[in-house]
Amino acid sequence: MRNVIDWAKTMDAAVCVCDLKGIVTYMNDKGKIDYGSDLTGKEIFTCHPEPAKAKFKALLESGKENIYSIEKNGIKKMVYQLPVTENGACVGYAEIVKQLPGKVPHFVRK
Repeated sequence: MRNVIDWAKTMDAAVCVCDLKGIVTYMNDKGKIDYGSDLTGKEIFTCHPEPAKAKFKALLESGKENIYSIEKNGIKKMVYQLPVTENGACVGYAEIVKQLPGKVPHFVRK
């Protein structure tokens, strides 16, 4: 079976994974480009201003997911922060950031 991180290597989204202390343990190449550097081994909190820093610390404590969208310089992105689990226990977090096209179709299905 291939490495579980392999799916992130060529993904057209920034992927960053940290442990419960907030230390970055993995970044894909897109993440390194989008964040401006390789943050592996660094504390994730140095990359976030308040109140985002406090919100992320709360996520690490809660083990819940967080999904939202942002817009910066006219570019819209979807941010998905989700717990990484081992044997049912949260051991860290993954953040996936994907640039969105101008209009995102929305379908209601029955």
